[in-house]
Amino acid sequence: MVGVSSLWKTHDLSTLWNTVKIVVEYYGVEGEDDSALVVTDIIAEFEKLDRGSFSFRYPVDKEGNLIKFELESCDLVNLADVMKGFEGYIDGLNGLLDNLKHASDNYF
Repeated sequence: MVGVSSLWKTHDLSTLWNTVKIVVEYYGVEGEDDSALVVTDIIAEFEKLDRGSFSFRYPVDKEGNLIKFELESCDLVNLADVMKGFEGYIDGLNGLLDNLKHASDNYF
């Protein structure tokens, strides 16, 4: 209906986020607000560390080799705070899109 295919075989965050933005645009949500820009920045930061979203999910790569992180240290308290905000934004966007979809379904 929206014109995007399901992306079941990728964990590439930029690809997934760009697809979300297409869906948002389809439903007429105007432009990126500051929160959407922050989400884009967060995704870019994660991609610098882990392009395929593999390292944060598994201790080893596909060949069984231990995954080495590029960071020597990480502020986990700050990371948790950032991810809580990220989750809130995504949950809110999901609710908005769900409501818009149901309104669209009932309209047509």
